[in-house]
Amino acid sequence: MKRLFVFAVGSLVGAGIDFLLGYRLLLNGVEGALAIGLSMSLSAVVVYFYHEFFTYKSVASKTDKGRLSVFLLSTFLIYLSRVSVFYLLLFVGLMEVIALAVALVSSLVIFHFTLLYTLI
Repeated sequence: MKRLFVFAVGSLVGAGIDFLLGYRLLLNGVEGALAIGLSMSLSAVVVYFYHEFFTYKSVASKTDKGRLSVFLLSTFLIYLSRVSVFYLLLFVGLMEVIALAVALVSSLVIFHFTLLYTLI
């Protein structure tokens, strides 16, 4: 149960970086897919190392290459789903900030329910 809590904290840190940086980039005129990609790149690095050192307590020289590969693949799939939802919501007329928030939440919900389903 403690590991699940530590995992959730890491996810919240990543979500915060994703939203705050993504929103800031959108405000500065960066195109949506690029803003989402840049914010996800930074948050993915932070979250990966957070999980390595706090959730899984790995030593820097002994990080699991398989876990890194799965993490990068899941990050790419989340990016694709997030950009798709973002542009779909823009198409139906939502403001960028709301579309970004909903895309972020929807991808987190899909990912975490998928993760919990595979853990059960």
